[in-house]
Amino acid sequence: MATLAKKEPKASGLAAVRLFLSNSLSRLAQQIGLKKIWRKSFTSKLIISFLLLSIINLCSMGMISYLDARSSILALSIEQLQMSATAKEETLNRWLETHRKATVSLTLLPEVKTPASILLTADGYSEKFSTAYRQMESLMSVAFASQSDVRDISILTANEGKIIFSTNPNLQGQSRTADEYFIEGLKQTYVQSVYLFPNTNQPTLTISTPILGENNQTLGVLAVHLNLETAATIIAQSESSLNENVYWVNRFQVPIYTNTKNPQDLPRRLQTQGVKAAIKQENGTHQELNYVGEPILGVHRWLDQWNTVLLIEKKRSQVLQPIHKLATNILFTGLSFIIILPLIIYKLARHLAQPLLTVATGTQEISRGNLRLIPMTTPDEVGTLTTAINRITRQLYQLYSDLEENNKVQVNSEDKSLEISQETEIESSENRTLSTSESVPETQNLTIFRWLNDQNINQFLEAIPLGIVVLDTQGNICYSNLIAQNLFGPGSVPNAEPNAEIYPSYIAGTEQMYAEEDLPLVRALRGETTTVDNIEVYQGNQQNIPIQAWGNPIYDESGNLTFAIATFQILSEHKTA
Repeated sequence: MATLAKKEPKASGLAAVRLFLSNSLSRLAQQIGLKKIWRKSFTSKLIISFLLLSIINLCSMGMISYLDARSSILALSIEQLQMSATAKEETLNRWLETHRKATVSLTLLPEVKTPASILLTADGYSEKFSTAYRQMESLMSVAFASQSDVRDISILTANEGKIIFSTNPNLQGQSRTADEYFIEGLKQTYVQSVYLFPNTNQPTLTISTPILGENNQTLGVLAVHLNLETAATIIAQSESSLNENVYWVNRFQVPIYTNTKNPQDLPRRLQTQGVKAAIKQENGTHQELNYVGEPILGVHRWLDQWNTVLLIEKKRSQVLQPIHKLATNILFTGLSFIIILPLIIYKLARHLAQPLLTVATGTQEISRGNLRLIPMTTPDEVGTLTTAINRITRQLYQLYSDLEENNKVQVNSEDKSLEISQETEIESSENRTLSTSESVPETQNLTIFRWLNDQNINQFLEAIPLGIVVLDTQGNICYSNLIAQNLFGPGSVPNAEPNAEIYPSYIAGTEQMYAEEDLPLVRALRGETTTVDNIEVYQGNQQNIPIQAWGNPIYDESGNLTFAIATFQILSEHKTA
């Protein structure tokens, strides 16, 4: 069935894709050392294919689950950090607004406004001044006692910025004309950003507001200095399971407060991307390395009323720890399935392949001359094939019976001719012997031609979903059905023109012509029973068709080879079924 014609370029596009997919599993099996098993065992093909597809599917689903869970937990962690930052910001702002309103209200109280006006306008050595001072001292001591967040309260003159009264006597007499809270406090109620209080070096926040006289002229400034212990407590409030690291940083990038275990390890200035973005009043999230070089997830906020930065961060390793546990569980679960899968797939493959194995065994027995019917196993396509083969078996049995009867008639006629003439006995005997040796195959050939050309038999062979080709001992095509003719071309028709083309056959997946002596039909003429599945028929610019072929020799009662028969099945159709 081979030809020496030059091979044309292979089809591209979808044909190349189909060719790649049809051979991919075969090549993979060959690479891992299963070439012989893959080529000779249909059950092994099913087991290996199902197992590889199951492993690929399991790995793909595991990877998709891991990546999806990883993305979800990162998004959830960012959302938790944002919620925490929002809650802390709102609580801090409420705390600050409470103290701001309390400071303004303090200047409006007659009990405070009247003595404050005397202190700011009267002579410091007068009795009036002394009386007002004692009244202010008494009032402020009460206010100071009720406010644990208040560090001290001071009254400053408008002209010199001199502290004429303070709950901290050490501050009286000092001038604060250059201080921000004094300058802005002459104009409006002002909140100075967090700074380190002189002498104590503790974070402090100052709220200042003008003290107005009867004509709304500014007489001085009331300054309330607040410690930030309560604010620090607000910032530190967090569930221990969240493992949040909180950093409160002023506008000069100097850390004010942190809840980390070793705050002394913080650098003098916290120059991270989150801090830099927040100082530009850009609120958002960041993923970077922290000051010790650890990957983190973080949220940065600019606290406008405080003029400070709030950072809340979590270590990336802590965020992904549940995902790592999930990946471990997926891995162990996958390994368990991979251990169990081969047994399940083996039983399934045996169940699917058993009908085909029964048919294959039956056809091998038929090829050896044991014309037994194949038992029906399933009512599906395999059952249809079994029925067709059994019909062929019955026809072959009838054919052999007819051949045997013809041989008996011929022997009787030869015995009668021996009695005609004693003189020509030797010569006639030799001629009859020669005639017998030649006429048997001629009779057999004639019978097979008549059998194959029978209308009912021909319709039956054309209905079989396989390509069938029969050769005589001279290698001539006695019969080929329509499927075989379409598969191999116009040259595969009996009595075809000498120049009629037979499509070339190649070794599957290669550019190498299939050796003619290795083709199933040729090997069947040598008396070999073969099964191959590595043939591709090249049909010009159309496509490469992978096929599986079975070749069987046919013998007469004397054991002489009379015919060679081959059946062909297109692998892609077989796989689809």
